Amino acid sequence: MIANTYLNKLDHAWAEMNMDSNTGHNAHLIRYADDILVLTDDARSFTFSGKNHARNVMKILWMLVGKLKLKLSESKSRITTAEEGFDFLGFHFLRRYWERYGKCVSRFFPSKKSELNYKAKVSEITSRRHAHTKSEDDVIRELDQLTIGWTNYYNHSHASETYAKLWNFLCWRLTQFIRYRHKRRSLAVDYVRLRSYGLMPPYGRIRHNYTVCPR
Repeated sequence: MIANTYLNKLDHAWAEMNMDSNTGHNAHLIRYADDILVLTDDARSFTFSGKNHARNVMKILWMLVGKLKLKLSESKSRITTAEEGFDFLGFHFLRRYWERYGKCVSRFFPSKKSELNYKAKVSEITSRRHAHTKSEDDVIRELDQLTIGWTNYYNHSHASETYAKLWNFLCWRLTQFIRYRHKRRSLAVDYVRLRSYGLMPPYGRIRHNYTVCPR
C-alpha cells in the first residue's frame, strides 16, 4: 500500500512526459507495487532511434525514481529482449516460434524461481523430520492446499510442462515421506495409488510446444 501510494508519483510523471505514447517514446510502464517493467520497441519510437533507445528510457526511469529520493536495484535492473525472456511477478515471458501459427508469439509460464520456491515448500512439508509427527493424510492435505493456491495463480499461463515436472517431483517427495514413515528400505513411486490417496496433481490448460524463434 505504501509503495503504491508513493510510486503513484512515478506513474503520473511518466505519463506527463508522454513516455507511453506510441507517437513519442513508446515506452509503456507496468508497475505492481515496487516491481516495474517497461516495454518498448526501437522501431516504433519517434523520439530515439537505434540501439541506444532502451538505454535512454532506462536513464529517464532512473532520473524520475531519483527525484523521489529512491534508487533502483542495480542487481535487478537490466535491459533484455522478448527473445531472451524476462521474469515478472513470478512469470517468465518470452517470444518463441509456434508451429501451429507459423510465427513467433509471446508466451508466459511459471519462472524458474517460482518453480524452485514451490519445490522448497513441498520438501519442507514432506521432510523426514515430520515422518513421526504427521500422518500421510495430514501431509497430503497440506500438499493439496499448496498446489491449489499455486495453480490458481498460474493456471491462465502456459504452465503444462512445468506442471508435469512438478507432479513427478510431488509424487517422489510424498513417496519418500511414506518410506521414511513406515521404515521401508525402498518404495517405488505409484502415481495411481497416490492419486487414490487424494494427492492432487497440478493441472495446466495450455501447452507451449515451440522451438527457438529465428532471428
